Amino acid sequence: MPTLSIHNRFNGPANSANGGYVSGLLANYVDGAAEVRLHKPPPLDRSLTVRHDNDSVVLIQGETLIATASPATLDFDVPQPPTNQQAEAAAQRYVGFTHHYFPTCFVCGPNRDEGDGMHIFAGKVPNKELVAAPWSPAADLAGPDGLVLPEYLWAALDCPGAFAFGRDSNPMVLGTMAAEILAPLAPGEECVVIGWPRRSDGRKHFSGTAVFTTNGDLIARARATWIELESLKMFG
Repeated sequence: MPTLSIHNRFNGPANSANGGYVSGLLANYVDGAAEVRLHKPPPLDRSLTVRHDNDSVVLIQGETLIATASPATLDFDVPQPPTNQQAEAAAQRYVGFTHHYFPTCFVCGPNRDEGDGMHIFAGKVPNKELVAAPWSPAADLAGPDGLVLPEYLWAALDCPGAFAFGRDSNPMVLGTMAAEILAPLAPGEECVVIGWPRRSDGRKHFSGTAVFTTNGDLIARARATWIELESLKMFG
């Protein structure tokens, strides 16, 4: 059975991994679009085992179930993206600059050094139920084929979904995420990442996210369920 360890660089909360990144790692074992459910905060720097279980793939630590991945079908519409200039302006309105529960998050944390985190700061697009940010993948996000690895695209599709709800008072963490990658992406290519709210049900919030080229070509899209937390205790 394959094993993996999530380096502490790829944290979301300070002491656990970014949910989108982990989901993308596990989705690599599923052909095509996949849905990943996170059962526990994914640990950092620990040996984890990947195991096939009927039609699903599970990630476990000892006897503890961390995440489950299975094939998925995505059938929702994606809004038109703003221009790169509009995305740059939206990023200046990123609420995480003034208040962030996970300020060292690999994807959206403002306290990461330049060249370390992904620095996707999705802010409000005026007059739309949409957040957006520019993103140009760094060279170290590429695999042997020279293209951005899928787990980093999943990561890019993660955090903007939470900020789509405009909530800066209640923390949310990823519960489930389904994504598909529709086109390859090369490092250095300028992109626009968007997130939008789909609906809410109590402490559950349902979002959509997408990555586009600046020409408006869709690279990847995702839907996610976010869980609004009453306490950050389990995340340290």
